[in-house]
Amino acid sequence: MKHRKALLAIIGVVAVAIVGWLIYRANVPPREEVIKIGAILPLTGNLAFLGQPEKEALEVAIKEIRNNERIRIQLFVEDSKGQAKDAISSAQKLLNIDKVNVGIVSTSALSNAVAPIFQHSRVPLITICSDETIARRYDNVVNIYVNLDSEQETMAKFLLSEGISKISTIRVNAQITERGVKLLQDKSGGVLQIVNDITYELGTANYRDLVSKVRDDASQAIYLMGYGIEFPTLVRTLREMGVKKRVFGNYTFLSDGARREGTQLYKGIYFTAFTVTPNDILLTPFGKEFARVREGSLSPFMDYLFVYEAIRIWYRTTKSGVPLDRFPEYVRGRVFPTLLGPMEIDNTGNAKVPMAIATYAEDGSVRIVWRMNQ
Repeated sequence: MKHRKALLAIIGVVAVAIVGWLIYRANVPPREEVIKIGAILPLTGNLAFLGQPEKEALEVAIKEIRNNERIRIQLFVEDSKGQAKDAISSAQKLLNIDKVNVGIVSTSALSNAVAPIFQHSRVPLITICSDETIARRYDNVVNIYVNLDSEQETMAKFLLSEGISKISTIRVNAQITERGVKLLQDKSGGVLQIVNDITYELGTANYRDLVSKVRDDASQAIYLMGYGIEFPTLVRTLREMGVKKRVFGNYTFLSDGARREGTQLYKGIYFTAFTVTPNDILLTPFGKEFARVREGSLSPFMDYLFVYEAIRIWYRTTKSGVPLDRFPEYVRGRVFPTLLGPMEIDNTGNAKVPMAIATYAEDGSVRIVWRMNQ
């Protein structure tokens, strides 16, 4: 009898413990899944001026999310060094070892290099690049950056509005710039003629032979396309050789590399830009925090802003209940509010934002002179 009572007592204690544990578990939220973001950025090498600000903007975006939401995010950053082979190694590590849920990669060449690897793994990839064909070719890719199609349409319309129909191009030898020249013609409705198309390799130090080919040709203006780090030497050569033609170019005229020797060299040069300037961004919470992190003013080359908005759009989407792997599918055909203005992600997965033409003012600030569709 005593043994029976003892056994019942033990059973009672165990039952109470089990019920208590079940009640505790019912009132404790389940442990949240860790979401892993893998970034492949050029932190060293010729394109390091892009990668470091992009990394810092990414960290600011994630800090904002962590401060305002209950979410566990782990960030993995790999240095592509601006080289395809290093970007590919980084992608393999992020996918096979770190097991990231989403990737983000900067520049067209490196985006092209890693996109097939992410596609094979069926992991969403955000590209920060001008090549809009990548998102068209890979359904797991979303390109959160001004695409070359929009940029060249803006420039083509501006050139025509200025009465310019014949140009010569001096461009870095790359597939993306080759496409850029063709798009200029296409977006002008075939009106714009290319008199000379001259290419150079990144790292070229002497541009005199190239400039001599366009100085006295039949073109009305010269159009420059490159990464920006070569522009000071190239533009100085144009000036020294007495070229009187007007000069135009792409958004890369705003890069840190292009501005390393000051902006006075670029007086009278017009280039594609956005409808917001660094001064506009500095008035926002992001701009204030980013300037604090960078210990100075903001660069007008706002690749960092696209990285920041890419993570905000990605998080906004996942927060709404969309599964992580359906992010690229979900955002297509939608418009998102951003610091750059309304960002439309079209059905090909490419972002579009309001575009403009700008030049440098006397004080080195960016001055908007023409807006698309004005």
